Amino acid sequence: MKIAVHLHLYYFNQLPKVLSYLKSLEGIDYDLFVTMVQENKDVEQQLKTFNPNTNIFVVENRGYDIGPFIDFLHHIDFKKYDYVLKVHTKSEDKSVFVRLNGYSLSAKLWVFLLWNSLLGSKKQLDKALSLFQDEKVGMVASSLCITKNKKNYNYLLPEINNELAKNGFNPVKKCSFVAGTMFLARTQLLKLFLKYQLMDFEATNGSVKDGALAHVVERMFSILILQQGYKIKGVCSHRHWVIVLQLFFKKIIRFLYQNKKSANGKRIVKVFGFRILKRRG
Repeated sequence: MKIAVHLHLYYFNQLPKVLSYLKSLEGIDYDLFVTMVQENKDVEQQLKTFNPNTNIFVVENRGYDIGPFIDFLHHIDFKKYDYVLKVHTKSEDKSVFVRLNGYSLSAKLWVFLLWNSLLGSKKQLDKALSLFQDEKVGMVASSLCITKNKKNYNYLLPEINNELAKNGFNPVKKCSFVAGTMFLARTQLLKLFLKYQLMDFEATNGSVKDGALAHVVERMFSILILQQGYKIKGVCSHRHWVIVLQLFFKKIIRFLYQNKKSANGKRIVKVFGFRILKRRG
């Protein structure tokens, strides 16, 4: 078994944490490929110290983490690797929340779930890899980040189906995908994405503008694996279940009683989901 690991390192300050996760790969036969949107000799030295055989590519800032991943696929020998591990740095802005599977997750918690499910420990990585013993499993990712919520893809369906048609695949009315795009996948199943090039993706400046080709392809990773007859499996650890319970109880508490201030300055009080007060200030 050999793994091609792709790390898109956009936020250099997150490198120490990233390297601590990558230590879970010790004992695994893997090659590390790192893409960055600008040169940084200090960062490159740290990567080389961690793994002398690290392959580093400076690429144009296109398509967030998706464009560089597509570029990486063009640099590897598909016959050499059994699996591809896709990871990347991600903003942990405290003001950003994402709605996934009925829960409101902070950006920091979302990033933790994505990384920890695959590389939280050597044991956790082995757990993720063991799911591929089922020959019909094509992709593995955090079970808490695999979503089927229509709100997360419905607005992109026309673009998704347009891209599927270009690749000779059937249109879809619904889909599930890995929100955050960190996953393990069978290498051969990703060959279809060689039809794309880095230059196909819009230039980005770090801000997220949903609806770009990158967000379409993000959903297509899962769709095309399913359409090739494979399954997507979720993986998590006991820490994840603790987090789910905490989120569940927060949800219950918010249902029982809410006292909040709206964006327009009005005080709103709700009990059992019913509004009992709405006033200025």
